[in-house]
Amino acid sequence: MIIAVASTKGGTGKTTAALQVALYLLVQKKAKVCLVDADVQGSSNLAIQSREKNLVSPKLRTEVITDGGEILTRVPKLNEKYEYVVIDVGGRETDALRASMAICDTLSFRAVRLGSTCSLSRLISAMSFRRLVKRLAR
Repeated sequence: MIIAVASTKGGTGKTTAALQVALYLLVQKKAKVCLVDADVQGSSNLAIQSREKNLVSPKLRTEVITDGGEILTRVPKLNEKYEYVVIDVGGRETDALRASMAICDTLSFRAVRLGSTCSLSRLISAMSFRRLVKRLAR
């Protein structure tokens, strides 16, 4: 199963959510999991490197794939090898976001950070994301 955690807005907790989902599946469900960092910022990969440097277990397999075309070809192949592939997508509309949305089985859209109020910019971001989803569905 391919799970994408996405948004067209930065700072909504996508990386935290993607990491927590991947670790939950790995630890609690004892599943084979690969985390794909599809954000050019590389936050998921940095977090995993930090875990490994500090000898935090268990180890989580991570791939960095930021190109939309590569996501379309490599992620399905990873999905053959792993029970779950969790994609952490960057906070902007990119080919990586569109590709992740096109191939995922489950999409988690982060519009606002938990506990925060919804500002006009976040509302506009959510609306633009909705338009993007409609465009992909055509």
